Amino acid sequence: MGATSLERHHQVALITLLERPNQSDRGEVASAVSSLSETRERAGAYLLSARHSEVAP
Repeated sequence: MGATSLERHHQVALITLLERPNQSDRGEVASAVSSLSETRERAGAYLLSARHSEVAP
């Protein structure tokens, strides 16, 4: 399964932040990683609930 548009946006933002050598970006990197993780968790929960509703009578 491919990444959603929102996930892809966060991946690109994270890659861009990681390529920056500036130390002041560390907070931004941590925020981007956290945001990407939360997005994946929400997407996983949504998929599980969608699958459950398809299977449940």
